Amino acid sequence: MKKKYDPGFEMNVTTIFPGEFYATCQAELIITLLGSCISVVLIDPVNEVCGMNHFMLSGDSCHKPVFTSKEGKYGIFAMELLIDKMITLGGCKRYFQAKVFGGGSVLPAYSDYTESVPANNVRFIMQYLSDENIPVISSDIGGIEGRKVYFITERKAVFVKKIYTPAIREIKEAEEKRYFSEISAHLLIQYEALGASI
Repeated sequence: MKKKYDPGFEMNVTTIFPGEFYATCQAELIITLLGSCISVVLIDPVNEVCGMNHFMLSGDSCHKPVFTSKEGKYGIFAMELLIDKMITLGGCKRYFQAKVFGGGSVLPAYSDYTESVPANNVRFIMQYLSDENIPVISSDIGGIEGRKVYFITERKAVFVKKIYTPAIREIKEAEEKRYFSEISAHLLIQYEALGASI
């Protein structure tokens, strides 16, 4: 996470990266860059609390490391972390509204797993929000482009810049390959442990 005052925007700017979240009661600008990842903006318009997260993987049952990790890179934890933080700042869950962004297929389909990541992420977050009775009031999801998301908390407004250049592919490919390596290593350990116990 990176925080600074931006004289151009004339406000504090917080940039969040994969696995991070940020919530506030102040007038600020929150920014993130998305490929196949998802960012959810949560707004409590009654108590003037809002926030945004950025997760890489859904964390559903097909992603085994979610059971041994509570990092915000997994959607199921990213949502709980953001909701809990907003409640500690005075928010009330029954007033929460969501705006959802990301899930773009920005990487070459070098495996079936890679190809499924954006779709899994979108499917997870829409089901999660439905299950939690948090209405989705706007969204910009899917497609083949990356997105740079700007959330102006005071106005409860989100602006999205679509990114089609190879730069977004390079950035997200490096991030996602790193996490795929972590998942593969974790699964190998689990399989070895399972094999040893039989």
